[in-house]
Amino acid sequence: MDPALTALTQRYLVTLPEKRAELLRVYQASQVPGEVTVNRVLLQGLLDRLSGSAGAYGFSALGEAARAACAQIEADHNLLVPTAMDGARIRRFAQVMDRVLACFDAILAEPPNPPPA
Repeated sequence: MDPALTALTQRYLVTLPEKRAELLRVYQASQVPGEVTVNRVLLQGLLDRLSGSAGAYGFSALGEAARAACAQIEADHNLLVPTAMDGARIRRFAQVMDRVLACFDAILAEPPNPPPA
């Protein structure tokens, strides 16, 4: 791997705990009545950026999971409106978000090692 790309990937890796925490915070806030629309837009934006950046740095599973969650929000604008959701929809989206968080956890548990110089 190109040393410059390795350095960029390592810098990106360092930001993953913060990205995970922010995503979780916004997702949890999206369940609070009154802030749903703002938080849906924020959550969708975070997922959209993550879907592109994670894949670009070699974390394709994280990028794909983020893309699936973002697509689910795009497909159903009432997805994060607690009063409009039935139990099955809540569980489906929670499962999608659990996959995103699990991808973060897998990367952080065993971060990739840079190749020897």
